[in-house]
Parts: sequence; C-alpha cells; structure tokens
Amino acid sequence: MIRGGEDLVSRAKMLIVGTSFRTLYEGQPLFDEIYGLLRQMGFKYVENWNQLLSPVDGSVLQAEAIFPSGSV
Repeated sequence: MIRGGEDLVSRAKMLIVGTSFRTLYEGQPLFDEIYGLLRQMGFKYVENWNQLLSPVDGSVLQAEAIFPSGSV
C-alpha cells in the first residue's frame, strides 16, 4: 500500500489510486482503509474514474479513486 512511501505521497498534489470495494484477495486493503490513511495525510476523496461493476448486481467492485491534496 502506501506505507513506506509517505514522504513521497505527501508531496503529491493529487493521487489516482486503484481501489477495491470488495475483497478479491487475502490481506487486500479496501477503499475505506486507503481513504482513512490518505485523509490523515491531508488528501480528500472527490470521485471515482474507470469503475469496474459487478455483472451480478451492478455494484462497484474496483475503481480508480481520485484524491487531491487539501492544498489544491
């Protein structure tokens, strides 16, 4: 995930992060965990881009989540 690269990430004006909303493999961080960490680092979530929807129920499985820094 982001751990170990906090210094580099904190200098970014915007992040586009591949996120999942359902567990697809063991130990995978889901959107909520990523969002919480990035929020603590001063980023805010604004929208998804390029969503992958479930063919079963139409729910969002994965997306590229856009996080601008709070200073943008």
